[in-house]
Amino acid sequence: MTIDNTTAGTTAESAAQPFVAYEYSAVTAPRGAEPLYQDVYRGLGWSVERVEVPDPVRALPLTPSIRPGSVTLRIKRDRGIRNRLLLTELQRKAEARLASIDRLSRSTGARALAVAIGFGIVGSALLAGSVFTLDAGLVVVSIALGAAGLLCWLGGFVGHRLVSGRRAAAVAPELDREHDALSEVMAQAARLLG
Repeated sequence: MTIDNTTAGTTAESAAQPFVAYEYSAVTAPRGAEPLYQDVYRGLGWSVERVEVPDPVRALPLTPSIRPGSVTLRIKRDRGIRNRLLLTELQRKAEARLASIDRLSRSTGARALAVAIGFGIVGSALLAGSVFTLDAGLVVVSIALGAAGLLCWLGGFVGHRLVSGRRAAAVAPELDREHDALSEVMAQAARLLG
């Protein structure tokens, strides 16, 4: 039986190189933290094959979709890498730190959004009350409720900015601690790989 080397995809150059078995994985990362994720996984011996950005459109209106603003990193690593078990344990620690950094980063916007929505709901209720009192013929009360409703809507904007700024200032030291802990994990990985 004869095998044609050109159709099998082997050449004299590739035949001289030893076979390398790889392990493959896919990691979902926030779009804003993609460079951090790439650096972390490269530091753990992985190489990034490609970055996939999901389409912003869903197939059907009610189907679940990937969290907006995320990318998928397709990565691979040599299965014969030295200290593989220790690197796997360090990878778990690094992933925990990355998840904590992501959670802290999202918490600044979540609380501010809750405050803005609360003000918006109260403002809408006041405006609805204004319309109902106007139908009842209470013009002065209607104007007062309408003005209070509009002020609540304005308060939602101001409250969002204030809460977001305060929360960002409160979270900054925690984020720094998490980044420092991640740096320590990556230094350990560099010693194992080096």
